Amino acid sequence: MDLLPKIEPVEKYVLIDLIIEKIQKLIQNGDLKPGDYMPSERILSEKLEVSRTSLRQALKALEIMGVIRIKPGKKTYIEKSFYDIFLNPFKFIDAVHPIRCKELYDTRRVIEEGVVEIVARKINKRQLENIKKSLEYSEKNINDVEKFNNSELMFQHSIIEALDNNILKSIMSSLNKFLFIFSKYERNNFSTKNRKKSLEQHKKIYEALKSKDPDKARYATRLHLDSMEKVAMEYEINK
Repeated sequence: MDLLPKIEPVEKYVLIDLIIEKIQKLIQNGDLKPGDYMPSERILSEKLEVSRTSLRQALKALEIMGVIRIKPGKKTYIEKSFYDIFLNPFKFIDAVHPIRCKELYDTRRVIEEGVVEIVARKINKRQLENIKKSLEYSEKNINDVEKFNNSELMFQHSIIEALDNNILKSIMSSLNKFLFIFSKYERNNFSTKNRKKSLEQHKKIYEALKSKDPDKARYATRLHLDSMEKVAMEYEINK
């Protein structure tokens, strides 16, 4: 299979990120498939018009991400299971530029506050009932870390399902999947006190949604995220 004519030249000023994007496009477009061997460094660097040093750094980042496998003295090939890293933009960003806790919570505030404001205006009884069920499951499993964590995911998912916007649904789903991995350490070490606090804050978000009050929903979400960020930062410092 002749891949080389399909590789677009990269401008001279392009950094490692954009080299990765070019290779990513080849994979997403199906020009490179799981199990395929990559063209040699020499050929890739010539076609992309970048130094072999920059190319090696980009390839190393892709290997860390689990997209490719580099075997010294042998050909580099595409891993057979890599799709999730590209399907979830937050995982991709974190692999190239590790995401800091502060960045993540700033992002959550921008996205989630807007989401609950939209949901508050349109939510129906069935959707409210699904959110309520997730809260009941949280309360029932307040002393079971794993089940409680799952119940919090259920809460977020119930809000996502109340969205009538496929773009926001996709962004929120990607964010929640990434968040579940990113915050796994602190959530697995949450005290009962912190779990109870999170549950009470979720209840306030639910009540705001139930009363169809966008401003209260946004405010309740902001208080919850501020509180969770404080806890997350403490764990980040101490772990």
